[in-house]
Amino acid sequence: MAKKYNCGGAIQELSIWSDDPKKREVAMCESSSFLEHGYECQYGLSNSFEDKKGSMFKTDNEGVGAYMNIYFKEIVKPTMLVIAQPSNPAEQNKKIRVKYSDAM
Repeated sequence: MAKKYNCGGAIQELSIWSDDPKKREVAMCESSSFLEHGYECQYGLSNSFEDKKGSMFKTDNEGVGAYMNIYFKEIVKPTMLVIAQPSNPAEQNKKIRVKYSDAM
């Protein structure tokens, strides 16, 4: 189940997958690792929120210190973050830190 945190403001989905180039606000992403093909960081930006290959980002069992960086095409002001946790409790994040920077 996805957890939603809303700080107010207009909602615009930011995706790397949209067929409409105007809606592709994400330029690229990178991560510390990924479990296998189909779980790379771009799948964490799919807006599907399903715990299956091609729909979710998973690290290679890294635990503490694992990361995913998202690079936007231009400066954006996020107002909501939706996080979908894996269905297996052993794979779920216990703490998540979000950092913002206006530098690439």
